[in-house]
Amino acid sequence: MTSSVAPDFWQCYNRLSAQVQARARKQYDLWRENHWHRSVALMMLALLISISTACMAEAAPKVDLIAGQWRWYDNTLITLQADSTATSPSSTGTWRCTTKATPPTYVITWRDGLYVDTVYLSQSGNELSGKNEQGLAISARRLLDLRSAWISFAFLTVCIPFMIRYAFIEKCTRYAWQSRINSVFFKPFRPDTSEAAYQRFRLAYQLAFAFFGLFWACLLDYLLQSR
Repeated sequence: MTSSVAPDFWQCYNRLSAQVQARARKQYDLWRENHWHRSVALMMLALLISISTACMAEAAPKVDLIAGQWRWYDNTLITLQADSTATSPSSTGTWRCTTKATPPTYVITWRDGLYVDTVYLSQSGNELSGKNEQGLAISARRLLDLRSAWISFAFLTVCIPFMIRYAFIEKCTRYAWQSRINSVFFKPFRPDTSEAAYQRFRLAYQLAFAFFGLFWACLLDYLLQSR
């Protein structure tokens, strides 16, 4: 069996950490020795997700840490957008980062400079503290994005266990193979029922689930970035 990669594969590969590169090389050597080794498909899923994450992180626009929804000290809901605009129930404004040192400093201007808040972002990224134009102390706490939390929860508790159960447990793979043989659609074609044919089916079956996992990982990443 011969193998080849796309031209941009090595660009993505070189952006991975040395540890992930070593794992990739180890699995490739294992694949060359035994194409049907069951751990190859599982590791391929992990490597595909690692490479795709590296590519998406490189292509994704850089969003400032302050962007998001905040509960202000007076219980007002403030939204700081990634495009440097700020909105509240009664006003609009802009924000800018004045110092990227620790802690980062931001100036939020409301109503064309009528109100100005100078705040500092905590190390955790979930709290703001500072003063307004009158020198009075102000603070805010970041709101939890429930949609992102539910998406992550669904991916970790449903998709990954589903893939592991149905792609990498021998009993489930055998059941899928037997269902294919007994299928009304495949019977007229007299499918090959040899052990070699089963090994090819198992690899294709596992690769299909690997790409299924990659799809969900990309979808999850897109939804989290577009929140």
